[in-house]
Amino acid sequence: MTANRCILLAVLWACSGGGAGDLQFHSASLVFAEDSGTGCVTPMSLRAGLPPGVDRMVVQVVRESDGQVAVTRVLAPGDLADRREVVVTGVPEGTYRLVVAGCGADGPPLWGGRSAPFHVSPGFKSAPIVFMTRSGALNCVGGKNQNPLQPKFNGDGFYVAGRAAFQAATVTPSGRVLATGGFATDEYQVTGDVLKAGRRVWEFHPETGVFTGVFSPSGEPLELAEPRAAHGMAALGAGGAEWLVLAGGVSSAVLGPEKYPVQEAPLDRASPVQSPIEVVAIPAPGGTQEASARSVPVTHGAAFPSWAFSGDGRMVALAGGKESGGVSGAVTVVTLDEAALSGTTGPAVRSGTLTRKRFGASMVFLSTGDLLLIGGSDGTGPAGMEVVRASGTDAIESVVLTADLPAGVAATAFASVAVLSDDKTSASILVLGGNPVGGATAFADATAPNAFLLELDGDGSAYDPASARTRAVQGAGEWAARSLATLVHAGGRWLLAGGFRSFNAEAGVAGCGTGGPVWGVYCFPRTMEAFEADAITGAVTALGGLEDTKSRLGAAAVALPEGGVLLVGGVNGFGTRPSPLPADFDPLLSTGLVWVADDAFDPAACEVASGP
Repeated sequence: MTANRCILLAVLWACSGGGAGDLQFHSASLVFAEDSGTGCVTPMSLRAGLPPGVDRMVVQVVRESDGQVAVTRVLAPGDLADRREVVVTGVPEGTYRLVVAGCGADGPPLWGGRSAPFHVSPGFKSAPIVFMTRSGALNCVGGKNQNPLQPKFNGDGFYVAGRAAFQAATVTPSGRVLATGGFATDEYQVTGDVLKAGRRVWEFHPETGVFTGVFSPSGEPLELAEPRAAHGMAALGAGGAEWLVLAGGVSSAVLGPEKYPVQEAPLDRASPVQSPIEVVAIPAPGGTQEASARSVPVTHGAAFPSWAFSGDGRMVALAGGKESGGVSGAVTVVTLDEAALSGTTGPAVRSGTLTRKRFGASMVFLSTGDLLLIGGSDGTGPAGMEVVRASGTDAIESVVLTADLPAGVAATAFASVAVLSDDKTSASILVLGGNPVGGATAFADATAPNAFLLELDGDGSAYDPASARTRAVQGAGEWAARSLATLVHAGGRWLLAGGFRSFNAEAGVAGCGTGGPVWGVYCFPRTMEAFEADAITGAVTALGGLEDTKSRLGAAAVALPEGGVLLVGGVNGFGTRPSPLPADFDPLLSTGLVWVADDAFDPAACEVASGP
């Protein structure tokens, strides 16, 4: 972190009822995010003052208990010309946050950020940091050093040890942003890149833009029970602790294998994890639970299974995958109560067999508890769609959905699935992208979005498989034609990022070809697209996208509590390494990005006037 990347606000607080001896000094730093257009390696320079387009900063001291504004200061460039300091007085004792907006000549904020809570009291000093991000832009996070108060701090080695792809990320009930596992090493071989999983657990701090490791009470880094990548993760609170539930995944896999695309799929030759379910304890604020990771005694022998979580995270399903001799037809549904999370008892487990074997299926739980599987390959062709549900006290039944796909839409594997509506009487599910499946063309190039809407009717307790119907989706463009993409819902919109379009170059497609920031003959799109989808009409409306400087196949994504989307990691390239290596060649990315939508900031933040 260089000194010219932040503005220091030296804030002098006078607590109510106190005299001169009660004045408190707080050094509050505004740290402006780096520009992703530089590849997240060039610190932003503020030598010339505020960022371009910003003509004033609105700084509010907000009471944590009720969100009321205690003090507001509007700072013009002249106020920060010399020492970039301002004195704020008249703040009563209490706990606060700094909420800051960077405003242009008119309109909503161009930049925004908020600090973590800090306390004001006689004889107490604090140093809040506000990480400022730009509206409607990709903002870099997780660089080599982002903490202005600790110039030598390196984020617990995140820039190196956090380099990974196919991690899982989530937000805990208390608002902690966590990422786990992922492929941490990439070893080039002539038959394909061998990716091997790691075990670290990382926390992203939106208030500072920094990643740190999660540690046990003894100071040891918290690690997963075993290396795991391409897994699912959900967070829930129980028993005075917060828990992460990890599902599926692999310990290693080969990317871009020999004879692709005809005979093998990307991330094939995968080695299964020893335990398909794992729970990680994260101490909740004020709780007593120690940090730990533990495998759950559940068996699902196939590698790289599909996974899904119920809305509360307590029910997790695994289905299909690859096994010795071909594709698996196994399905396992696990229910975790507090005793199962803590290890006091084992979980409730239902096991069964799918009507159709499948690998690369997309899978979601519906509000009724029905498990919906869409697409994938049975080893020779498309696997279709089916619903899995409980039968009796410990059995599972599977029912095939016989609805035909709309004309011109191909059956796919590794598609993205979004539940647009689901009230137990009707459900609307968008299926987007994926690579066409079928005979010798399995996993061939995607040449169309392959988007369709699946609709189901229910009676309030279960959905009727016979009611299944599909229809074509309008508005999904070339940006949607990708497989193994990252899809996340945030701020009333969907964001599609990463994935691959094909493992062959395609002229005219962003992120495809050779040279520049792309190596090898393949197509990993660098574009990220926001869109809305209408559950009634089935129309998709693209809201505009951004282009990263690098590809991110296997990026983890999560919607942040205060707005925006965090994307971290991913595979940038594979295959024969250029010689000499470009300076920014980084096959497994370590830096993250935050995409802040235009409507994530308070539009009134730049309309306030200075308070007392």
